[in-house]
Amino acid sequence: MYLEANGNVIKGASSVGHLAVGVPGTVSGLELARTKYGSLPRATLIAPAIKLADKGFILDKGDVDTFADMRRDAASAAIFLHKNAAPAAGHRPLQNDFANT
Repeated sequence: MYLEANGNVIKGASSVGHLAVGVPGTVSGLELARTKYGSLPRATLIAPAIKLADKGFILDKGDVDTFADMRRDAASAAIFLHKNAAPAAGHRPLQNDFANT
């Protein structure tokens, strides 16, 4: 997924953008671990993440700095930034689409 048709590395594909956010198979691996070793249902485990996406959380300075770094990725900037500006500390971002997913 980080190689173009001729097998050459796509510069930045593994470090910037949506392909850089995780290792392929992470979700499947976590689900396998949950079913093999876990004792809680998936819904219980993901409920805190759904709540944070739905209700948000108050951003601090470190969070704001992370948002500012998103200017380098147009897709992330379109979701999280407003007019290419990071939200201020104290802001409560919501991700309703993510919560509904």
